[in-house]
This record gives sequence, C-alpha cells and structure tokens, in this order.
Amino acid sequence: MASASRRITGAPILEVQCWFPRPRVAPLVTNITKGSAWQYDETTDEYYLHLFAPEQPDLNWENPKVRSAVHQIMRYWLDKGVSGFRMDVINMISKDQSFPDAPITDPKAQWQHGAMHYCCGPRLHEYLQELGRVLKEYDAFSVGEMPNVYDPVEIGKAVGFDRGELAMAFQFEIMDIDHGPAGKFSPHKYRMSDLKHIVSKWQDFMYENEGWNALYLENHDQGRTISRFTSAGPEYRATARKMLATFLGLQGGTPFVYQGQEIGLVNVPETWGIEQFRDIETLNYWNEITAAYPNDTELHKVTLQQFRVKSRDNGRTPMQWTSGKFAGFTAAHNGPWIDVNDDYEDWNAASQVGNPNSVFQHWAKVLALRKAHKRLFVYGSYKLIDEANNDLFTYLRVYGSQSALVLANFTGKEVSWVVPAETISILKNGAVLLESYQRHRPVRPDGTIAVMPFESFVMFLDSPNARVGAGGGKL
Repeated sequence: MASASRRITGAPILEVQCWFPRPRVAPLVTNITKGSAWQYDETTDEYYLHLFAPEQPDLNWENPKVRSAVHQIMRYWLDKGVSGFRMDVINMISKDQSFPDAPITDPKAQWQHGAMHYCCGPRLHEYLQELGRVLKEYDAFSVGEMPNVYDPVEIGKAVGFDRGELAMAFQFEIMDIDHGPAGKFSPHKYRMSDLKHIVSKWQDFMYENEGWNALYLENHDQGRTISRFTSAGPEYRATARKMLATFLGLQGGTPFVYQGQEIGLVNVPETWGIEQFRDIETLNYWNEITAAYPNDTELHKVTLQQFRVKSRDNGRTPMQWTSGKFAGFTAAHNGPWIDVNDDYEDWNAASQVGNPNSVFQHWAKVLALRKAHKRLFVYGSYKLIDEANNDLFTYLRVYGSQSALVLANFTGKEVSWVVPAETISILKNGAVLLESYQRHRPVRPDGTIAVMPFESFVMFLDSPNARVGAGGGKL
C-alpha cells in the first residue's frame, strides 16, 4: 500500500484513515467490490479499511482535522465558482467505531455483507450538517448517494428542507429491484407492482413531507435502462427509450440524465466475454464464483449473462459521438480502454441532434414540458393510477386546477386499457402535451383505449372547478 495511506505511529493527528490493530483478525466484512473490506499493512502490522478498492482507503471522519480538510476542499472549488457537489456514497462516512463482524448470511462466502455497520452511522447527520453549513455560505447545490437505505424517513432526515444537510439524495431502491437471492449478479425478474410501489412510496413521502427526490434510472454504476427494464428489440428501441424518458422525467423531483441515456444507448452486446469487462466489481465477483464453483458451467453462464445486464461496464462504454472510428471518442491508435459498443454507427449523438424524431429530441421535449408547466410537473402532487395493471405505469400530476395524465407502456404488445373513471375527462377533453405515437386515442364504447407497444403520452387538462394538490406536508 502506498505510504500516503499508512498511519504514522505516534502521530495521531495524521490518522486520516480507519485502522484496526492486530492480533485480532480483521472483521469479516465484504467491501463493495466483493472482497475483504480490510487490508493488512506490513509496515504498521495493522489493517486499514477500504469499502471500495484497496487503493481507496476510507477516511476517518471521526478526526475533526479530516472533516476540516474536506470543508477546505469544498470552499476551494466553491470559490472558483462551482455550483455544488455530487457526494459519492455519502451515507458511509460515519461508522460503528467498534468495527464488528458482519452477521453470517451466506455461510459459503468468505466475507459477509456488513452495510448495517457502515451505512447511516451514529454521527452521519452531524457530519452532513457541517457540510450543509459550508454549502449554505455559497447557496450551493448538493446531491448525495445513499445506498442500502430503503426507509424514506431516514433519507428524509438528510434532505428535509429545514434540516440543513443535503438538497436531495440518490436512493437505490429501483436500482436493486432486479437483484436476486444471491445478490446483484443473480437473476431476478422484477414485477410492475414492485416498480409502482417503489416510485409511489418515494413520490408520496417527499411531497407530503417537503423533501425532494433525485430522479434517475442510469449512472456510471448501472446498466442501461432499456436493456434492463424492457424487452425492446431493435424495432422498438427508440420508442421504448422515449417511454422511459416520459415515465421518469415528469415525476416530482429533479431528473438526472446520464451520458448516453439521452441518445438511447444500450448495454454491451450479448457476444461479450469476461475478457472484455474491466470493472473491478465484475471481475472480483467472477474470480470469486469460479474459484468457489470451478465446475459449475451453468452458474458461469448465468453470471456472465447477468454481467451483460447489470455490470457497471454497461454504463461505462465510450460515449458514442459519431459514426467514425471508435465512435469519435478518441483518436488514439489503440482505441479506448474498453470496447466501443458495436452499434455506434447507427446510434450516436451526431445522428440524433437536430432529428425531430430522435430520442435526444424527445428528452428535450420532456425537459421543456417541465419548464413550461413548472408548477404542475415540478411542484404538483403525484397519484398512481390503475395500480393493478401489470403492463402500464400510469400516474397523475396535479396542481390547483391543472392535471396531467402520464402513461407508459412497459411492454412490447398492444394493450387494451380499461380507462379508470377518474381519467375519462382528461382523455376526452384534454390536450396532448407529448406523445411517442402521433395518433388519435378515442375512448371506445366499452370504456377502453388501445395503447401501442412501448407507447407513452401525456394529456393535460385545466379544470377551474378542481382545486387539489397545491401543497405538501412537512418533515
């Protein structure tokens, strides 16, 4: 380990990492990249904590000088004019200082999941309030990652308008929706009812308690949404991408669009072998299961398939700018560090910007709607419609006399939707704000409408006699 991360014996003021002395064996806790969270250091004859790679020792936030240094770094960049910060895994900065073993939940695994000991620790909100005071000096923005937290009340403590901590937080409940019984890389088919429950839980809680949602479906740690949450093939790729944009972008909160999401990029090809992956989490997991089950070829096959769905490399392939060599990402003779997706000649930014029917332009329309109808789509209430429907995700946004119906078909089939009574008026009398199929949608005599494969649309109605959804509660 590099000397910069070693403790200097007799100089506790320089103890900026978390250390664990011998002779006790280091706690049995896995890190995020599927190895031990503790690394032995021969020079000090102690272990240091790294919840991620060994080259990334965890800072010891218990040390006030560490926190002061972090505040100085923030001020350095804020003085240069940055608008704010995204704070990576910010709920892991406070830890149980006894550093206990994780409970044994998988007897076959050498290391056990120990998030309960390093997420949302006893001094988390004290530390976040210190960061919040720095941010307040500059009226700066903040969004923090908070994995392994499924209770809105806990995240509400960090993002409540009067808490003085973060502006908003990335919760991971949707990101974990397709994790199987053995974790991220074991298969599990999510249900529409699960997605509806998660979205509605966070939408309702933040609205009623004056918190704020960070809306996202993709980032550098996740697979591409269209490959992960839909079955769309080439025929419906653009349509499904537009549906996902409409579904996400008009919820309450602040939408985050990850690079490539706005042009409809997909996961790595089905032909990729393990030799083409670069992500440390993926490779560590592969080494672990092939060592533990060297002859289980079916497990190896399933795991590799799951890598093509959920590995972080799916969101880390080079951005596809043009149809040129290496998708215009680099002019280097040997190309980038990881292969460019095979479809770059057809799916790239140059082919979409300015194309009125492209995924890129659809995203532009979604964001324009949020600005044109700010009260409705930014500050309005949310209501789930037709909860039992397993094909369609439909919700209302309401502010005062205004309401909007947002419908998204997550399937590749035509659906005959039995229109709920509360949406008949908006479908018959409302105006179309956005649609992925340009067509008429009459309510048929039997009270149904036809919804095309992966279709999405937004209907708007201003009814002066309706006055609901103009304000929320308080944390």
